[in-house]
Amino acid sequence: MNTNYFSKTRILDGGMGQELLKRGLKPQGSLWSA
Repeated sequence: MNTNYFSKTRILDGGMGQELLKRGLKPQGSLWSA
């Protein structure tokens, strides 16, 4: 696994992930719900 990609997914999950939950949208993939 690429560490850079993993770091980016963490940032997206922390930022966009919360936004999706606030909007009531269902995130794609099980990793987003973690």
